[in-house]
Amino acid sequence: MALLRCEDGRSISDVDKIRAQLSPLGIELAEWPFERIPKISALLAANLLGDEEKDELLRAFDSRFEEQKNRYGYQARDLVVLHTNTPKLDELLRIFDKCH
Repeated sequence: MALLRCEDGRSISDVDKIRAQLSPLGIELAEWPFERIPKISALLAANLLGDEEKDELLRAFDSRFEEQKNRYGYQARDLVVLHTNTPKLDELLRIFDKCH
């Protein structure tokens, strides 16, 4: 599920509407539907992951990251899984509001 929090206080969860908001900013929203893979779905739904689980999740996304690397020339990657009940969520969102 995607959720876009707008500066004016609105929240948008419809993916097509989020795309429409981000597109003028030059931001492309890509969906990677892993919900059909039970193990990955469970990892994405977990509130907290251990190091081994984090590695497993990153490996699951390897082919997608490789596609992005080839398409855009990226040299590094980040994967951030946030939930509404993530401690200090607002603080974490501020960290990721800029390219890094």
